[in-house]
Amino acid sequence: MNSSLIANQAEKYLNKPFVLGDTSKGFDCISLLLDFFEGLGCQFPEEFEGISRENYAAEYLCDPVKLNGIRERFLRSIGTPIEKNFFRRGDLLLFRDGLQFFAAIDLGNGNMKALFSAGVHDVPFHLFEKWHIESRRLIE
Repeated sequence: MNSSLIANQAEKYLNKPFVLGDTSKGFDCISLLLDFFEGLGCQFPEEFEGISRENYAAEYLCDPVKLNGIRERFLRSIGTPIEKNFFRRGDLLLFRDGLQFFAAIDLGNGNMKALFSAGVHDVPFHLFEKWHIESRRLIE
């Protein structure tokens, strides 16, 4: 996939706020990833383990630990696993810090796009490298 197309797609999310369940105002972890990869032509199931875009926020508010597990299983089931030293711009990077699971998008040049409570930001991969557990390629 064209590197500049990936960069343009990623740029539209910079500094967007974290908002659970309302993509007209911001993004939560899963909506950011789905929107990014769908913008590059990927398709995803409407539902995974009983969770859909429509009920994600409500289910998260009811049981965030359960949703964290479902989100991890979903993200680890899509695309193709790749070795750490071989990921490239546009790859999905997965992390676990204790019980918390989170994901980011590789931007190339040692940077990644990640969503924090303060919003979507570009950050250096090396700051989170010790929590990196897996990378997945969704686009070629």
